[in-house]
Amino acid sequence: MTAASQRNPHGVWLKRAVILVGGAGPGTAAMLEVIPDGSAWKTPAVALCWILGSLMVWLGVRPIGKRRITRPMTMPERLPAFRGRSAELDRLIKRHERQSADGGDGTAARPHGPVMIFIHGGPGIGKTALADRLAHELLPAYPDGCLYANLGRATGQREPQEILQLFVTQLGEDEEKARQLTLPVLQNLFRSLTAQRRMLVVLDAARDDQQVKALLPNESRCAVIVTSRRDLGSLLSHRSLLLEVPDAADAAEILLAYAEPESEGAVDPECVAEVSELCARLPLALRGAGDAARTGTGLRAVLAELRSSPEDGLLGRLKTYHRDVTEGYRVELKRLGRREQQAFRLLAVVNTETFVPWVLQPLFGALGQEVTPQESGNIMAAISAPGLLLPVESRSFARYRFPPLGRLLAEQLLREALKPKELLEGVTKDHLVDCFDRTVLTMAWAVINGANGHPVTDPGISSAWMPPIDLWLDPVRGDQEYWQRVEHANLVSAAALAHGSGIHDVGWQITARLGGVIGDPRVLPRFVDVLEGGLETAMSHGSPEDQMGVRLALLTHAMAVEDYRKALEVSDTVLGLARHPRTHSRVLRMKGQALQGIGRYVDADALLQESLRTAKSAGAPMSARIASALLAENNALLHPGEWRRARPAEGEVVRERSGTDVEALFWVLNGHCAARRGNLDDVEEALERAGRLTVGDVAWEAALRCARVRHHLDHGPVAPEHRLLRRFEADISQALLTYRAMGNVSGQVRAHTLLAELRLRGGGLEGCDRQIRQARALLRTYDVGRPTSAVVDRVHGEWAARGEKWDKAQFGFESAVDAYIATGDFWHEARARTGLGLAERRLGRVRRAREHLWHAGALFASCGDRDRESRVKRELDDMESGGSGPLDTGPEPPGRPYGRLT
Repeated sequence: MTAASQRNPHGVWLKRAVILVGGAGPGTAAMLEVIPDGSAWKTPAVALCWILGSLMVWLGVRPIGKRRITRPMTMPERLPAFRGRSAELDRLIKRHERQSADGGDGTAARPHGPVMIFIHGGPGIGKTALADRLAHELLPAYPDGCLYANLGRATGQREPQEILQLFVTQLGEDEEKARQLTLPVLQNLFRSLTAQRRMLVVLDAARDDQQVKALLPNESRCAVIVTSRRDLGSLLSHRSLLLEVPDAADAAEILLAYAEPESEGAVDPECVAEVSELCARLPLALRGAGDAARTGTGLRAVLAELRSSPEDGLLGRLKTYHRDVTEGYRVELKRLGRREQQAFRLLAVVNTETFVPWVLQPLFGALGQEVTPQESGNIMAAISAPGLLLPVESRSFARYRFPPLGRLLAEQLLREALKPKELLEGVTKDHLVDCFDRTVLTMAWAVINGANGHPVTDPGISSAWMPPIDLWLDPVRGDQEYWQRVEHANLVSAAALAHGSGIHDVGWQITARLGGVIGDPRVLPRFVDVLEGGLETAMSHGSPEDQMGVRLALLTHAMAVEDYRKALEVSDTVLGLARHPRTHSRVLRMKGQALQGIGRYVDADALLQESLRTAKSAGAPMSARIASALLAENNALLHPGEWRRARPAEGEVVRERSGTDVEALFWVLNGHCAARRGNLDDVEEALERAGRLTVGDVAWEAALRCARVRHHLDHGPVAPEHRLLRRFEADISQALLTYRAMGNVSGQVRAHTLLAELRLRGGGLEGCDRQIRQARALLRTYDVGRPTSAVVDRVHGEWAARGEKWDKAQFGFESAVDAYIATGDFWHEARARTGLGLAERRLGRVRRAREHLWHAGALFASCGDRDRESRVKRELDDMESGGSGPLDTGPEPPGRPYGRLT
């Protein structure tokens, strides 16, 4: 026994009695701690007071005068510039509601601890801002207050004892006394002070699960929001929301919230999209760019600065905006082991956006080090844990990608590591790239020819640089199109290496498989060089089959970048060389698509019919089906009776070996049919299916964005919600950047036209005019065909009509009508005629106005478009009631039935 116990033996049993009575109450230990030694237990009366006090705490009764329980509100003020993240916010609120429902209406305690909401993600991703907004949304449900603490420092973490001292002080405890309490006592005191209360606790920038555990209240009526870089939720038996970069629309909102432009009409969506992409859509970088635009000369000046910065200087430029976007990455990198730090730097050599763990094997092999496939996976997982790499959903193998701006940091660190006396001294980047490309080339040849195929002789490649072939060959060969898209940049480098090494047969084989793939627009110039060089060597050294393969790659590439004139030229040559019926059918189909692209629908019909017959005779059901679907689409454009009825055959698509691009096209055509029927939900489903089939192909991604917006504008509500317009605008701006990087003029004109229409729907006449002028400037450089140029004319007419410039409106609509008549596209002709009739009316040409409106209404009636027919009928009724005299219909236009308009 201690000396104090010997002086007062009754204190021992009295102390035990207090613990027995108050042990169930979390404040008992705190009471015992603040009492002096056994001298306080000299009389039973004193002991009885403490027993009763413990009992009161246990029952939830707070003694008056002992401690004033306050209602703290330490949450920072709501961020005024918070924008976007609506989907993530809704998900977290629903997660909170589900957990809270375990306790009924919130007045009864749940059988377990507090509601727990976890958010994790990389540095600068916006975790704190989202937690702040979530906390303010939830505050009404927690009337007893809110506690907030940042758990991290630049050099490490704050100790739980320091945080708890702050919390109990904010809850009414004496600050001096709180400093004297140990961690266990502080924990019990904190849980006592939060017992029977409905409070919200926000733990920001948590470092590990033990730090969080020490700060949790026991009360089930409380809620705790935790943000961290690592996933701490899984360690505490909770799901954590992985916060990634915002989508294009949210990124634009964040940037503009800080840039504060003078007016919405002054905002150039293309400029906003490009600044967002240069900032990698990282919220911290967007905030810095927005601040610079607000305090400087605007977003265009910021864009010019970012464009002029070389890639190795972009991080420095962002740092001058008072936002060091890589500081958090560097802190986490220092905590990793030497091998993981090496791997992060070496991954800068890999050109593809995503990569498998095995890429580390040749990279470490170039350093004279060996890593096994399992070790590669463990290294990647270790780098991924703090957010320095992000896992990517993949069909077969684990794949990762850099976080926002992470690649730039890896490249910067690699350059530093290659210097003398640094981590990778004595190694050159060219050596790393060469070892990696030779390994990719060897693996690519194995995929093309199988395990028993003709091997590429390269004695410089160690077997340790590749995973065992039985681990990866069959899965890759089973889904080669996906492999070609996600490994596009690496395969282009491998093809270039093959030709440069004189292994032309390998180069031809790889090139033939990459023609229609646009995985990374940045490598397209190099790929075109590989294509043209491959054709030269095939013509001089290759067989007819080799020449055919390279020419087919040229054709599919021309179709992918929508260079329809070149596609027609190449297709004529390939048709003269094609010997196999399947190849013949495929080329006929692509030539028909090219003719559709430039508006020669009648000529396309004949080629698609021939393609269908050839596919059927060759026993190629998928080729026959897609030719039939394209014919149905062609008929819908030319024949009013087929407009709503024509559609691809029902049922699932039959796959022929590799054909995901054909299958995706099938679903796009299904989307067109659904749009004509006015079913936008089916449009979304069809385009989403097409997107899942073409993951990793940026050309497909851009085309699907444009198709979605086009269908909504043509067949959706006349006045879409403002927020939906902004989202569409961000999507099309992204597509425009992609098309520009690809050199796709048709795509750029399409995107500018869609942006003009979106601005027109939102009332931005100035922004609409700017987009039309940019589209016309592109039209002067390249003949994109009548359908695309006609849309520009129509939108120009709509812009002029909105601004009451009726002469210009009349000219624009008339030009569009002429183009649509020439192509035979009756529905778009009717739409342009509607605008032309309104313009003629405003110019006082009433009879001509009636003729155009009657003609448009008759066309809409004949194809079953009741919505637009009724709009035209209202205009005609308005003309009659407006004093323009009785309708003088005159003779029917030749070959155009008036249908239901009587």
